[in-house]
Amino acid sequence: MRHKKLNKRLGRNQSQRKQLMRSLARALFIAYRIQTTVEKAKEARKVVEKIVTLAKSGQLKDIRAMEKILQDRALVSKIVKVVAPLAEKRKGGYTRIMRTGFRRGDGANLAILELTDMPVIVKETKKGKKLKAAATTAPVEEAKTKKPAKESTSKAQKETPDSAELAKQEKAAPVAKKEEEKGEKIKEPKERNKFKPSKDDKDGLMGKFKGFFKKDK
Repeated sequence: MRHKKLNKRLGRNQSQRKQLMRSLARALFIAYRIQTTVEKAKEARKVVEKIVTLAKSGQLKDIRAMEKILQDRALVSKIVKVVAPLAEKRKGGYTRIMRTGFRRGDGANLAILELTDMPVIVKETKKGKKLKAAATTAPVEEAKTKKPAKESTSKAQKETPDSAELAKQEKAAPVAKKEEEKGEKIKEPKERNKFKPSKDDKDGLMGKFKGFFKKDK
């Protein structure tokens, strides 16, 4: 007979049930809100509220008791510094359970277990990230806009001929004029690899060999 035993078994033995409550409590203090079944949430709430009452006192023995339950020293310090100050004015009811419906598959009754006084979590929006990125990339864009000006100056220098090139052009100009005055024409290159039949060969290239291709009558 299970007299004076108010806790539920949850289909587990003692060690498994203890580890389950530990993991649910740790998850709740890390994320401040978890989703589980109603029966598990009711059992985990007992452990969580006990931990918060120990954190509010803040004595060494209470901190050691919290470390014994959670087995995480960093998480215990977070609870004492962040969660406990928010729950100073409350004498109980540090958690709440909200039913969300039934689970698809086995039809288990689901619920959300969360802290009543949760710290505010600030999340950076996409717009904020864009603004930061714009602020960091502004000097880079200015530098990019300045580079084409230098390139344009370098191009202008390349386009403007040097004094030596101008002198060469002036020397070459009178020579070209003299050649035009003399009327010298530029000789075109001769066409090669082309056979030109003589005037005597009236039949063309195959005139000499035309007799060989006549059919015998």
